[in-house]
Amino acid sequence: MSAISSAMGRSGAVGVGLAADLVFGELPLTPHPVAAFGSAMTTLEKRCYRDSRTAGTLFALCGIVISSVAGLLTRSTWLATFVAAAPNGLFSAARDVHIALENDDLPLARTKLRSLVGRNTDDLDEEEISRAAIESVAENMVDAVVAQHFGV
Repeated sequence: MSAISSAMGRSGAVGVGLAADLVFGELPLTPHPVAAFGSAMTTLEKRCYRDSRTAGTLFALCGIVISSVAGLLTRSTWLATFVAAAPNGLFSAARDVHIALENDDLPLARTKLRSLVGRNTDDLDEEEISRAAIESVAENMVDAVVAQHFGV
């Protein structure tokens, strides 16, 4: 199979995974695989962080190994996309921020934004909240879909 036809097949599988998420929503898995991965990496970082290139490299390698094993176990591009991309939840969270801003409720918008960003939202104004929500949606779509699809 040529590289182009292989990429075309992956494109279709990614499309099916995204469509499944938009139709069915987030899988009610506990723990959710993406959240479990994030928790594992956070725990590893807290326990093993050192200000050194070697420690950073080992941390990155651990993430690569964990995600590679998950990919080998899944062996399905559409299923992996369905589980990991979560555009439905992402767009819903962004919509909640948008609605709070439309209702001029900055405190609620700041609270809703916390589900999208890891930074402190307490002092953000309307423009900063909007920018953070847009950046988060764009970054998450690139990380979850584009980068994975093109092997970046």
